[in-house]
Amino acid sequence: MFAFLQPKLTISEDDLRAGLRALTMQGTVMMGFDAITTGGFMAAYALSLGASNAQIGILAALPFMLQPLQIPAIAVVERFRKRKQISFFTIVLANAVWLPAALIPFLIDAPGTLAITMLLVFVAIRSAVTPFFNVPWMSWMKDLVPSQQRGSFFAKRLQYATALGMALGLGGAVFADIWKEQASSPSAIAQGFAYPILAATLTLGVAGWYFVARLPESTMPARPDGPKQSLISTVMEPVRDPSYKYLIRFKFLSTFAMQLAIPFFAVYMIQVIGLPVTVVMGFTALSQLANIGFLGAWGRMVDRFGAKPILSASVSLYLLVILGWSFTTLPERHMMTLPILGVLHILAGIATAGMNVTQGTIAMKLAPEGKSTAYLAASSLSISLGAAIGPLVGGVFADFFQERSFRVALEFIHGVDVTSFTPFYLTGFDFLFAISFVFGLLTLGVLTLVREEGEVTHEEVMAELMGPMRGMTRTMSSVPGVSSLVNLPLDTARRTSVPGLDVAVGVTAYQVAEAARAAAHAAESIARGARRAGAETETMARNMLIASIHSANAVEEDSRRVVRSSVRTLMRTLGISKRSALDAAYGAGYGVMEAAEATGIDPETAARQAIDAARDSVQHLPGVTPEEAVSEVSHGLIDAAGVLPDEDAASVRRVAEEAMNHNGETTGPDEFGPRDQD
Repeated sequence: MFAFLQPKLTISEDDLRAGLRALTMQGTVMMGFDAITTGGFMAAYALSLGASNAQIGILAALPFMLQPLQIPAIAVVERFRKRKQISFFTIVLANAVWLPAALIPFLIDAPGTLAITMLLVFVAIRSAVTPFFNVPWMSWMKDLVPSQQRGSFFAKRLQYATALGMALGLGGAVFADIWKEQASSPSAIAQGFAYPILAATLTLGVAGWYFVARLPESTMPARPDGPKQSLISTVMEPVRDPSYKYLIRFKFLSTFAMQLAIPFFAVYMIQVIGLPVTVVMGFTALSQLANIGFLGAWGRMVDRFGAKPILSASVSLYLLVILGWSFTTLPERHMMTLPILGVLHILAGIATAGMNVTQGTIAMKLAPEGKSTAYLAASSLSISLGAAIGPLVGGVFADFFQERSFRVALEFIHGVDVTSFTPFYLTGFDFLFAISFVFGLLTLGVLTLVREEGEVTHEEVMAELMGPMRGMTRTMSSVPGVSSLVNLPLDTARRTSVPGLDVAVGVTAYQVAEAARAAAHAAESIARGARRAGAETETMARNMLIASIHSANAVEEDSRRVVRSSVRTLMRTLGISKRSALDAAYGAGYGVMEAAEATGIDPETAARQAIDAARDSVQHLPGVTPEEAVSEVSHGLIDAAGVLPDEDAASVRRVAEEAMNHNGETTGPDEFGPRDQD
């Protein structure tokens, strides 16, 4: 009856591709579901049922308080060794619990003690089931998603998922606010939140079951040779691992520090600042847009630099965001409150993107083969414990500091006149944000003790973030002071020694440069497309190059030499004028990618050889500079990269963009051996 839930000895390439598509859809619908059943929307629902600050903290902590159930879940997985079956049945039960949770305001008077108690009970039931989904799921995903593309794959999956979550969260909030205007009783107001939860459960919740059922599962790897370990030994092994124990410690401490404050952001905006739910969810949508925009960049950096430096940068940036919430009121709402909230949500979205991409990636990377279930469960459990304790302590702190304040005031006294200015004022939730920031700083040192193969320094990550901006300024290098102007914000941020400030400057510069580059590329592509309409030189170059590489491939000639030689010959043959030479360069770049896709030549290697050849050929072309030749061949490479698989396309685009940013120089021809000469 449940044959579709059985594991397979091997997974074919077709099954893997179909499985990864289903995994993307599963993540998308489930994050859309989570947008309605967690976060700001759920906090607003709880408030409508009569929740206090402490109960909001309990609500946020419950999904994590019961995560120690991952320990028996490990035993269940190791006993049955059928991860798909366990995951499927638990997600069915976990999602179904939201049906009675959404019916509370229809059956019980709200707000009231019984209403909020029932919500807490149903959330507790779901939270008790979730560990039995998470443990087999993480182990299953480690075996399903190829290691060399985990960063970019999960980043793309999160992009789609976050987009749907943003739309549904905002849509649910708009519905709840409109409903509130028409509601005739407090219970009716709560029903405005209940209807979106019901709708999401019956659509997205069911879709989540369906896509889990579509995922292929390979047979679990054999247990390591040797005597069978007890459950206690299995659970304790990650804690004793020389490097993994520090990862577990960091995840627990950093999550605890941030969860002191994060669950109360929505409450703060609704109760203290006085924003309607729609505006609150609008800010959440803004954060999710920033998240989507930076997921791809973080994913590429994780694959290139390792997860640890990206995790460090993301956490430090989020801690800076938490501190920034203390300045949204002084102590009342002021003219800069909404702009500050906007900036904080954008930076929070970028930081969350980095943490989402790296948390699971680094845990999978450091988990030994054959022992991933226990190791990944320990990593997940450490986060869960931090997320369980943090909101509980945060709720107590929020109530304790509610009637307390601390301020720094400046006064100018002139006779009997006194002019006062209060640049710093902490009261209520502000204390919570400051405490969260300070404690979070103390945890960053633990991450330095984690050892990840291939990791780079923080400075290299910052150089990557600032790279696009510096590349833009190279074209203006003759303007005095431009380089210093670009470097000044980052250098100033470093000198201030405020953790996360340099990352905030870096990601801002990256976004500005990428937006400018996209706009410039779009304009240039339109112009180039218009002037090439009907042009024959480009088509001729593409066809000639493809034929040349096909012929060389047939006799097994060195592909790198063939690419360089073919591009040079084409440009010299067809470049009878500057315009035709540039068209030939573009066609050569495009043709190289088409030929690489057809013959199996490594696309990144071919792209580098084409760029080198274009630069070396300009001495024989009329009026063409190396920068112009490289720019045209690079645009051809980029435009043709769409025929390639996603990973190869990303590599080709990176090589082409680096060449254009560095005045035509690729990242070192020595990588492919010395350049041949004509």
